[in-house]
Amino acid sequence: MKRESVVYGLILTFCMAILFPSFAETTPGQNATDILQNAIFADPLPGDMQKDEAISTAEKWVIDQKLCSPQQAATLEYQAFFLYHEQFNQGVIPVWIVYILNEGVVKWKAAYGYNGYPMSLVPYHQDFECYQLPNENFWDNTYPGWDRWTELQAFAALFEGTLSFEQRVQTAERWKPYVEQWIKDHPYYMNQPGFEYTITMEEKYGIPDENTLSEQEAIKLAKAEVIRMGADATTVDTRTVKTNYFATDPENPVWVFWFSSVRAKGMSVEEKRSDITNVSSFEVEIHAYSGAVVSSVMDSPI
Repeated sequence: MKRESVVYGLILTFCMAILFPSFAETTPGQNATDILQNAIFADPLPGDMQKDEAISTAEKWVIDQKLCSPQQAATLEYQAFFLYHEQFNQGVIPVWIVYILNEGVVKWKAAYGYNGYPMSLVPYHQDFECYQLPNENFWDNTYPGWDRWTELQAFAALFEGTLSFEQRVQTAERWKPYVEQWIKDHPYYMNQPGFEYTITMEEKYGIPDENTLSEQEAIKLAKAEVIRMGADATTVDTRTVKTNYFATDPENPVWVFWFSSVRAKGMSVEEKRSDITNVSSFEVEIHAYSGAVVSSVMDSPI
């Protein structure tokens, strides 16, 4: 598993969502026909808005918006589709799309969240106005306001390796009950769980014990593995190394080392690019008791 690549992508997304809320809320438009053509149709869960409710809500909405009278609204035709589409919620949370027809011609279209949240009601040929359901971002909603900054600092420190092993365990344990509750309250979260799920529910940070290889011993073994994979032995010590210790399986804990690309001073860009391993990062897992290499991955930018 390429933890570091995933982590930095998530940190960037997290920062963008905090600094620029609109980053996660707007998507370029697409006409209705294309939405149906590229959609993945689904069945709503028992607790979701159902088809009859979506239609009746759309009928009420056109009346409330004074698009037509109650009598006229009753004569309109309503077609409702529950679907996934990449334009809505990055394609991981379904929505209701309701088309409103007058004499067989689509006049308006509406979008609702799976939970009934009204997203858009617009003329058929106009782009939808909202593509992202609110309250579906774990960090924004679990830690509102300035609390997000506090947790962002902890999030970054966790992966920069500036927290002690004890602090990493404590941080993950602090988040775990919130993640568990989030899963219960947000039925589509598991379609694309965030890294908060990985480090609280899948992985488990640990604390080295008396039977564990020292970090120094383990990193020597990891460096040997990086060299075995093709990296230049003369530059391996110039790579930034980040360390984690996981006890997901208490009987088989692992040291996990991430090695950056070569950081050698005086080496030209051309020299670095002459060997693909120079511009690649590596991740090596070492069994914390036996010292065996559990896994090793080279992540190349090409």
